[in-house]
This record gives sequence, C-alpha cells and structure tokens, in this order.
Amino acid sequence: MMKIASVFRKSWKENIRDWKILILTLAFAPFLVLIMYLFYGGSSQSINIAVLNQDRGIQRLDGTALKAGADLITKFDVYMNTEEGKWVKLIKIDNEEEANQQIKNNQADLLLVIPRDFSTQVLHRRQSGDGAIDLTFRGATTNPKYMMAAALTYSLVNDFVMTAAKITPPLAFKEEFLEKSKPRSDFDYYVPSLIILAVIMVLFTAAAAIIRENDKKTIRRLRISHLTGFEFLTGISLVQLIITEISVLLAYATVLGLGYRPAGSIIDVLIIGLITGLALISISLIVASFLNTIFDLMTIGCFPFFILMFFSGGMFPMPQIKLFTLGDRIIGLNEMIPTTHAITALNKILNFSMGLRDVKFEIISILVLTLIYFIIGLWLFNRRIIKQQA
Repeated sequence: MMKIASVFRKSWKENIRDWKILILTLAFAPFLVLIMYLFYGGSSQSINIAVLNQDRGIQRLDGTALKAGADLITKFDVYMNTEEGKWVKLIKIDNEEEANQQIKNNQADLLLVIPRDFSTQVLHRRQSGDGAIDLTFRGATTNPKYMMAAALTYSLVNDFVMTAAKITPPLAFKEEFLEKSKPRSDFDYYVPSLIILAVIMVLFTAAAAIIRENDKKTIRRLRISHLTGFEFLTGISLVQLIITEISVLLAYATVLGLGYRPAGSIIDVLIIGLITGLALISISLIVASFLNTIFDLMTIGCFPFFILMFFSGGMFPMPQIKLFTLGDRIIGLNEMIPTTHAITALNKILNFSMGLRDVKFEIISILVLTLIYFIIGLWLFNRRIIKQQA
C-alpha cells in the first residue's frame, strides 16, 4: 500500500509539472462543448420556415371576408409562442425569387407557397365536402432540416384545413415523448457524447504518465525497489481517475451554463464517468506499450483517440455490424468500444430520467471490456516495457 501511495504522489506531481498536457485534457471538452453549442444550440429556433402568401381572399355571401392564407400564417404564429414551437422561426416573404434564394443559401429550410385561390379552395371544400386543396412545399434535398420542416408544416397546415373546412379527421392521436422534456435544440443530443469526450481525453494523460517513466528510464529504478507492475499502474490510475472526474465536472458545468437541463442525477453521471475512466486507462496502457516518447503519443496516439471519439457513435450514427447475439440482443462491432456503452448510458440518464439500475447492461459491458483491455495492457506492459528495462 505504501508503494502505491508513493507512485500516486510521484505521478500527481509529474502531472502538475507537465501542465500543458493536463490543461489540454481539462480544457478540450469544455472548449468543444462551446463549439458544438455555437453550431447547434446558439439559438432555440433551429428550423426556419419561409412563407410566400399569394392568397387574395374572397368575400362570403354574408359580406365578410375570408383570408385563409393570413389565418394559416396566424396559426404558425400561435404555434411559435408555445413551448414546442420555440425552436421554429417563420420568415414571411413577398417575392418568390427572394424565397428561392433563401432556400439556396440555407437561410430557410422550407418554403411554403400559399396559392392565390387558397381561400376559394378552403371555402369550396367546406361547402361541397370534396376537392383537394393545393399547397407547395419547396426545399433543397441537401438540407438535412428539410424533412423536419416539411413534417411540421404539413401537420400545422393539415390541422388548419381540417378546422377551416370543418372536416372530421378519420384518426385521432396524441404524441407522447419518452424524454422527460423535449430537446430544445440539436445541441441537447450531443451532450452525453461531449461529456464522454472529456473522459476520452484522459487517454493522453494516462498514456503520458506511463511513457514518461519509460522514456526517462525510471522504471528500472522502480523495479529495483521490487515495485510490481500492478502497484505501479494502480498508483498512476488513481491520479488519472481524479483527472477524469474533474474533466467530467468541467464539461457538465459547461453544458449547464449553456442552458442544458438534465433529467438525471449528477452522481450517476460521475459514476459512469469513473468506470469509463477505468476503461480508458486500460486502453491507454495498450497504447503506451507501443510508444516510446511523448512526441509519439501526440502523433500516433491521435489514431486511437479518433477511433474512440467517432466510432462510438457519439458524433454521428454508426451502422450496426453484427458480431454475435447475446440472448435477444445483437452485439455490434462498435460495442467493443467502451465509450459506446458510456454514451448510451449517459443518454438514458440525462435525457430519459433513468438511474443506474436502468443502465446495468451498459455498466457491466464497460466493466467487462475494462477487464479485457487491462489484462491485454498489463501483458503488453510487462512484455514490452518492464522486461526491456530489466
């Protein structure tokens, strides 16, 4: 125990001395959170719908005017004042050429063209009970937000026409969301991944702590003191787990400061961060066994970093490549990466108000992968570093 404590103190002091890598590790995740927020969360209005109202309106038999186009726009305005509609912005356009230009420049995600005889069509449908009502949706297939804008616009227009034409809908349904609260922007979807990214950064500090001893040939002196590889790695791991939790807290505090409201407990987040940190330390042991200098870590070490960052499905959805089936569950290739399970667990905790009992599979998966990678790493460490220093 005394040897582990000595290694802990030594590793802690060396991390403080090598402050550049430590600052990079602690600051990278909050910095990326800010970048992602500017891309996806800088405004609560993430979908822009342009409306070109060409409706002229008509006079009813009783002398009152029917302006269905203006009434439809009013419905959009009312929707945008609700909690669900805060992420939608309506752009009223008078010129079709200007509207098309906004679509091309991605200033508008969809253009709704209300025809000149829209009021006539609505009144005819109300009086006769038949006839289609024509509207035009215009957008760009290269814009990923078009489908979301089209679905929302169709829903609002359909509801308006049903009411205005006094049509009884054949289907009555209501929406229910599993999340405790509806995400206000795309930024919310990335929060679990951004927090786990803070853990992934520990790959560099953990590997650096091992490589530094090998590079300076101090492992030979440690062996003379009869220090075992397990004791050496335990002392270093304790330091890295502290750095992991600090990184998680900084990333968590950053997303809170930017307006994110989690549904789960910070304690659960820290526990997931802790066990994921163990997994990353095990992987860093494998990485460090093949590298000789800090320069190698900053160059070659970036390759496993990007594998953990992108192939875990945190930045974009990954296709499932089946490896085997465990009961009723299909295990994919990317589930061999512990950060995949960590992101899934944090998503359930932060967005679905689940607890640790609800993410038992993910926790067990991370721990099993941690054990496998640690055994491989310990074998490589003893074979490639300890024996070479003998």
